[in-house]
Amino acid sequence: MKKVVKVQKIRLSVFILSLMLGTVFFSQMPMQAFEWPQEIASLNEILFFFGEDRQDFISSSLVFPKGEVIKLSEAGKVLFQYEAEQSCSRFPSSLGNALVLAHENDLRSLYANLGEIAVEKDADFLQEGLEIAMSGDSGWHEDGAGLEFAVIDVKNKALVNPLLVFPMGHKAIDFAIGKIYIKDVKGEYRELGTGKSFEEGFYTFYRESRDKMPLFRSLVSLNGKTIDSLSYDSLSLWKEKLVLKSSQAVLLDYKQLYPMENRQYLCEVKLSRGKNTVLVQVFDIFGNKKQVSYTIDVY
Repeated sequence: MKKVVKVQKIRLSVFILSLMLGTVFFSQMPMQAFEWPQEIASLNEILFFFGEDRQDFISSSLVFPKGEVIKLSEAGKVLFQYEAEQSCSRFPSSLGNALVLAHENDLRSLYANLGEIAVEKDADFLQEGLEIAMSGDSGWHEDGAGLEFAVIDVKNKALVNPLLVFPMGHKAIDFAIGKIYIKDVKGEYRELGTGKSFEEGFYTFYRESRDKMPLFRSLVSLNGKTIDSLSYDSLSLWKEKLVLKSSQAVLLDYKQLYPMENRQYLCEVKLSRGKNTVLVQVFDIFGNKKQVSYTIDVY
């Protein structure tokens, strides 16, 4: 069972990342390739994916199982090395033992929750593939969690989904679109279904999310017109919160994106009187698609 992480520890990690990020939004994906920092046989081994509901916040990294050798994903300059046991007690960190490197194209990589770091204190530049540590539990993390790996795009001020820079030789994990719910202005939820009737007005659409690997993209259309879409390629800091930006420039923090357990935001839309056809499409990071369509009556 996944353990809830203490919020005060999480906030410090977000603060550390904010020093590197600033507060503007991501605009273009970096094209640099990284290698996997830890060997896994299947994507099922990942404990938390980027963009996933991590019980108190949006996951901005990949969290691997502990107990494996950690190698450098890409050659880079050492910017920051932190060892929890040897540092001042006034600086407790959920990162635990951590290493931050600078790479080409204004990218940074973060290796956190490490065991003992096997890098010299005065190391300046490290080569790809170097063994830097064993996966550990030096930070405040969930049971069984090891390496926490994040990619930061300094130029565009964003946290980037690491799966976009890794070679994807692993098999896709099956996923389901789940039930679709809509919430009215009174805060009441109803399950969407063909033949159902709804009062004219504004609604927020959600999907039931129970996937091992979270969706990468969602798109909702109404009567053939795209209403909004979400792409989990990057997160930005906005007013001290991590947010996802939709194609319609809606800024979604954790509570908006995941208002309750197994409930994930899709879009906001006004339903007008008459028959309406709603199409919901979801995609994984491999481009596999699943969709469902409903015809509803609005009075």
